[in-house]
Order: sequence, then structure tokens, then C-alpha cells
Amino acid sequence: MIGKQAAASGPPARGERGVSTIEYVLLVGMVAVIVIGGVKAIGGTATSTLNSATPQIGGTDTGTSGSGGAASGGATGGGAGAGSDAAPATTPTTTGSTSSSTTTPPSSTSTTLAVSSTTTTMVVVTAPTTTRPPVATAGGVQLAAATTTSFFGYWWGSSQLVVTDDLGAPVSGARVTITFKAYTRNSYGQYSWVTTTQTVTSDTDGSVPLTVGPYKQTSGTSQVTQAVVSVSSVTLPGGLAWDSQASSITINSP
Repeated sequence: MIGKQAAASGPPARGERGVSTIEYVLLVGMVAVIVIGGVKAIGGTATSTLNSATPQIGGTDTGTSGSGGAASGGATGGGAGAGSDAAPATTPTTTGSTSSSTTTPPSSTSTTLAVSSTTTTMVVVTAPTTTRPPVATAGGVQLAAATTTSFFGYWWGSSQLVVTDDLGAPVSGARVTITFKAYTRNSYGQYSWVTTTQTVTSDTDGSVPLTVGPYKQTSGTSQVTQAVVSVSSVTLPGGLAWDSQASSITINSP
């Protein structure tokens, strides 16, 4: 009996060793599948987290690529589960890698600088020009043509004197000294010039009426055949200067 027990507890038979090897291979394969599944699950969770955060960072959704990697890993894991019953071959373990490709498009920032064109308009303010009227500085005297009249052997002449400034305006209050010369026959029958002077003042219109005579018209002593009226001097108001042009007229006996 003891010998039978010893025979029974001796080395296992060939068939029992084969069964133990298959169980060992299956156990290793199951552990590999569990490890690979855990890695895939952790990798898938990490990929999902990265894919969720990627659109917020770069704006590109990479969830599809992550899902594809997880599917590829699952397929590989399934293939590793199918072992061979013939020999304890080492099962290659393929770990699916999660390819997360995040493509961030280049941020093209176009900065447009607005050129401010400032037009400066210069306004030239011209002071109003005050045109002053011209101011007279001098004055003169003009004598009008004379007319003659005779009556009962005597004759006389009439004229008008006008005082104006150099702008043509009449000057009132001007004092004019006039010289009268009469060509007179004396008792000897000879003729000579008899001279007299007179000072007159111009009216508001600048005029002064003049009258010469009466002179004797008939022949004999004191006969006057001609008279000459001339301006000797002029005193103008307002500081005006006389132009010193001597104005004169000659009056003949009618």
C-alpha cells in the first residue's frame, strides 16, 4: 500500500505536465489582457481629457484620432487573447498608442494701422485796410473870362475869381491880393500903366466877384483903353500853401 502511495506521489505523468503548461499560458494571457485593458482604459480617459481641453487651447478637435487609437488597441488586445494550444509560445503584447495630434492653425493677426491724415488749414487774417481820403496840401486861384459893359462914355469889366485846393475842392476864407493895371492916357497924350491893389476874401464856394472900372471910354485925358487883372498873393486857411501860379486876365475897352 505504501509502495502504491509512493508510486502515486512520484513525478507527474506527461499528460499532466501538458495541462499545467496550458493553464500557465492561459493565466499569463489573461493577466496580459487585463493589464492591456487597464492601460487602454487609462489611456482612453487621458486621451478624452486631452481632447476636451484641446479645443479650448488650440481650437482643434482631436477626439476622432483618440477614439481610433483606442479601437486599435482593443483590436490588438483581442488578438492577444487567442492563444495556440500546441506550444507555450510567448504572446507578443502590442500596446496601442494613443496618437493625439493637435494642430493649431497659425494665428494670423492682421493689424491695420489707420493713418490719420490731418490737414492743417492756415487762416490768414488780414487786418481791414482803412483807406484814408487824400488830404489837400496846396491851393490856387483861377480867374474867369471877363465881360465888358459901356454906358455914356464909360466902360467897365466883370470877372470872377475862384480859389480851389489841389484836389479841386473850393476853399473858403482865402485872402487874395489882386493888382489892377489900367493903361491910361495922361494930359500930354501919353499912355502909361496906372496900378492899384485890392485884397478880397473868398466866399463859402471859394469865389470872389471882381469888377474893374468904370474907365473913361472917350478920347482925351484919363482915357483907358485896356485893363489887366492879376493875382499878387494868396493866403490859404488850414495850412495850405499857394501854388504861386500867377493868374491874370486882360480886359480891353469895348
